[in-house]
Amino acid sequence: LQSFNPAVDGATLFNDAELRLKQSLILCRDLTSLLRYVRRSETQTDPDVHRKLVAKILEFRDGSMQYLQYRDWRGYETLALEVVTAIENNLDAQPLMHQFGCYLEILYGHVKMRAVLANIFPYSGGNNED
Repeated sequence: LQSFNPAVDGATLFNDAELRLKQSLILCRDLTSLLRYVRRSETQTDPDVHRKLVAKILEFRDGSMQYLQYRDWRGYETLALEVVTAIENNLDAQPLMHQFGCYLEILYGHVKMRAVLANIFPYSGGNNED
């Protein structure tokens, strides 16, 4: 297209940065919330807490999971299904919840590195002194 009209640039054609920012912020919020439920469920054996986690896992899958990169969907669904199945069958879900929580932390870290979030979550390059 630029060979016909040199004034046209990618930012004009694909001006969806605001939408991608909004979706990425929703995804960050929902991943953080889900991770809190996972961590709470790891430390509590109350069946109500575990049932709420199952509901949150399914809610995320049916909602903001769509804002993840497609390649991450299968990983989420696989681990989520294992956690849900273990909880629903009254099995020891603690190791699975820990694994799922670690996976969510990694996803959250990757989402925060999105270009549209660069001004919100500046990348430190892993040289964090904290």
